[in-house]
Amino acid sequence: MKKTNIRINNNFLIKNNNQYFLSDISDYNEWIKINTLENHKKNNVTNQYLELSEKYGIDYNINFILNQSGG
Repeated sequence: MKKTNIRINNNFLIKNNNQYFLSDISDYNEWIKINTLENHKKNNVTNQYLELSEKYGIDYNINFILNQSGG
């Protein structure tokens, strides 16, 4: 498993082989310090990430905000 610099709704993505998983970590300092990713791996978001990446032409250092509240 690898850390990425890709986020969805502020949570970093974990890459495992060719699959992307949402993590429960949104804090950059925590993300840098963490060594064991297995306990933080949540939902598979591979299809969602690939669609967003293709739509916007960005595949690194991005935070896709899908849910926005307020103005």
